[in-house]
Amino acid sequence: MTQPHILQQLIFETQFLLAQGKAVLVVFDIDSTLLDVSPRIERIIHDFADEIVTTDPETAEILKTVRTQKTDWGIRSALERVGLRHEHHEDTVQRIKDFWHARFFSNQYLHLDEPLPGSVEFVNHLYEMGADVAYLTGRDEIRMGPGTAAAMAQHRFPLSPPRARLVLKPRPGIDDFNYKEEWFYAIPKDRYERIWFFENEPVNIAQIRLAHPEVRNIFVDTTHSGKAEPPTDLPVIFDFLWKG
Repeated sequence: MTQPHILQQLIFETQFLLAQGKAVLVVFDIDSTLLDVSPRIERIIHDFADEIVTTDPETAEILKTVRTQKTDWGIRSALERVGLRHEHHEDTVQRIKDFWHARFFSNQYLHLDEPLPGSVEFVNHLYEMGADVAYLTGRDEIRMGPGTAAAMAQHRFPLSPPRARLVLKPRPGIDDFNYKEEWFYAIPKDRYERIWFFENEPVNIAQIRLAHPEVRNIFVDTTHSGKAEPPTDLPVIFDFLWKG
C-alpha cells in the first residue's frame, strides 16, 4: 500500500467510526515524526562555530559548512560529512556534542524545527473531523515544555485540551519507551474504538506493540537511533502528503 493510500485509509476508517458515534484517538510523536529537527541541529552547530571563531578559526570555518539532513540522528553524521570524525578529533567532537546536547534539549531552539510535508494539514484534518489528537513526545516539561507548546502553536497544530493534548515527560532521565508504554496504559480501554500511533523510533514501536496490541502503529521512516531494527510488517510513511 502506498503512502497516500495508508493515510487515506486511516482517514476513511476514522470518518466511518466517528459517523457511528465512536471515538478515535490519533497519537503522534513529535521529533522526526511531525517535525524535522535538522534545522535545529544545524543552527546549534553553527552557533558553536561562532563561539570558537577567535580561539579555533580553522574548526569554526569547517563547522560553518555543515548542512544537516532530515535523516541525521544527532550530530555524528553531519560532522563526519565535513571530516570531523570522533576517532580523529575526539576532543573537538566531544566539545561540540556537549554544546549541542545542552541546547538541543532546551526551549531555545525549538522554533527552528520544520513540519514534515503535509503534517500540519493531516493532523488538523483529523481533528476537524472529530478525532482526538495527542502529541506523545520524549521531550520533557522541565527543559522543553514552554518552547514545545509555542512551536506547536506557531506551526498551527491543533492544541486545545482535552481533544488535542500535548504530553511531555515530567522530568529528564525517563526512558522514552517506558514513558510512552505507561501513558498508553493510562488510557481507558473502553473509551476509544480505535487508537493510532505514529512514531519514527523502532524501539518505541516494538515496546508499544508488545504491551498494547490494540494500538495500530504506523512507522514514520525519517531517522532513528538504530537501537532496534525498523519494522518490516507495518505501514510505512515518509511524510504526511496524502492528497494524491
